[in-house]
Amino acid sequence: MTGSKPMGEGERAEAVRKRRTAILFAASMVVGVAMVVGTAIFKQGHGRIAPGWAIAFVGLYLLAVFGSWRFACRVSDEVELRANVGALATGGTAYALVYPSWYFLWRGGLVPEPSHEALFVIAFVATMSAYLWKRFR
Repeated sequence: MTGSKPMGEGERAEAVRKRRTAILFAASMVVGVAMVVGTAIFKQGHGRIAPGWAIAFVGLYLLAVFGSWRFACRVSDEVELRANVGALATGGTAYALVYPSWYFLWRGGLVPEPSHEALFVIAFVATMSAYLWKRFR
């Protein structure tokens, strides 16, 4: 006889947390695809995009960042929050170390002008690497 026991309080809370995390992930994917598709649709010559789409993109981006932050705070436990804070601090530190150094070397004529895309990627990779290290070590 294999009767199923009702879930306990902790199991129910974990199921709700997992469901909220899945919703956050799915919503993030939808917004990300919308941003990429919209940028492709409104692309103009010479790497520019339509001004209206630029404004809409920024609005959508800010809404996604602040919305996911609020939602993530609801689904994260203290261990997850600690990993997030450490990762954000690492990403901010990477940016704070790389940009001024690159900027002054550029002003001295030693390196090319700082690349905004490269700086973003450096900060993002540092943040994600720190998060994954803290999360799965």
